[in-house]
Order: sequence, then C-alpha cells, then structure tokens
Amino acid sequence: MTTERLAQYLSALRIKAGNPTIRELARATGCGKTTVGDALTGRVVATWPVTKALVNALGGDESEARTQWGSAKGAGSVREGELPEWLISVRVSVPEFRAGRGLVDACTLAQHDPGAAIRDGWEVIRLSALQLSGQHYGDVPGSWSSNVVETLRRARDDGRLPPGVAEQAKLLHHMYVVTMMPEPEARMSSTAAVQYVCLAYRLAWLVWEVAYPHDAPKEPESS
Repeated sequence: MTTERLAQYLSALRIKAGNPTIRELARATGCGKTTVGDALTGRVVATWPVTKALVNALGGDESEARTQWGSAKGAGSVREGELPEWLISVRVSVPEFRAGRGLVDACTLAQHDPGAAIRDGWEVIRLSALQLSGQHYGDVPGSWSSNVVETLRRARDDGRLPPGVAEQAKLLHHMYVVTMMPEPEARMSSTAAVQYVCLAYRLAWLVWEVAYPHDAPKEPESS
C-alpha cells in the first residue's frame, strides 16, 4: 500500500459521501484545510487521528481504514527526494501559546541575547509536550529532556505526530544545553539563535495543534 493508494481510498470515500469540499471536511473533522487537502491528495501520509476523523466524516469503516493507513505508514510518509511537510510548509496564521514571547519577539531577542531566545524556544516545546501528554495520555511528563522527547516519540508511534519530530526535539534540546555551559565558545550566535527559535516554534505549533486541534487558527478558505 503506497501513499497514493491511501489517497485513492480516501478519495473514493469522499465521492461516495457526495464529494464534500475540503472546507466542509475541515469543519467536520476539526482539522486544517491544508491538512485535509494533503491527506486527500496523497502529498503526505496523514497521522492516524486525522485519517480516522476523515474516515468517520465520510462514513467509512474505521477498522478497514486503520489497516489501509498502517500499510501506507509502513511504506513511508515521505516520498524520495521530499522533506517533511511540517518542517518546510509556510504558516499563514499561527496559534498563540499560553507561554513564551511569541515567534517575532523571540527572534528579536535573539539579536542581542541569543541564549535567552534559545531558552524561550525550548520552553515552548516543553510546555507543548506537557499539554499533549495531558490531553491524550492523562499524565504529566517531567521537565527533563528525556521526558519531553519521549512524549513526542510516544505520540509519533501512535500516529499523532509525523516522523522526525522526536529527533528534532532531541537536537534542539542539545543546543539548549550547550547554551547553558559557562565556556564562551559554547555560546550561540544571533544567527544560530534565530534559526533555533524558528525551528522550536514550528515544532511546538505542530505539537500544540495535536493537543488542541479545535483551537487551531483557521486558514484561508479554499475548496
């Protein structure tokens, strides 16, 4: 089962259901229109919660869908030569976190205090992981890097998050730890800090939207 065949399966359900628009499906599932569109076209293998929501909205059989999704997931969610959509997509609207300075302010801070900006970036990742764990697993992870990374890895294995997020979080935490070292050579440049902040917030947005899908900001309407 390839990514394309999973998309064909979903498209067949869509036609059988009267061919609802992407906008209508986004409203019915609580997912973003970009997420729905990518799943239906086969651009990426959607997470299981997204696939499940689409199948239920289209009146499909959840058990059959799980089998189809599992086969496609095993075939790989990223085509050869492509990068993960979550990492390279451009966000038109973004959520407001309950903590953190916000992306623009954090990038501005990176110009004169790279360490503080990086600490802010890691904090939004940590809090997003905490919210994700509380919403879907009913527990609260610790603040150690291993707790945060393990929460993201758990969600990835459950199909809630795409491949690469746990590894990305581990790398970002390593950079965060480096900035805490007293040696001058361990300090990050402003340029590195800006890149760090952008990656950290992008990852946190992804995790946050899985924790609170119905609170995600609406994207520009398209059919």
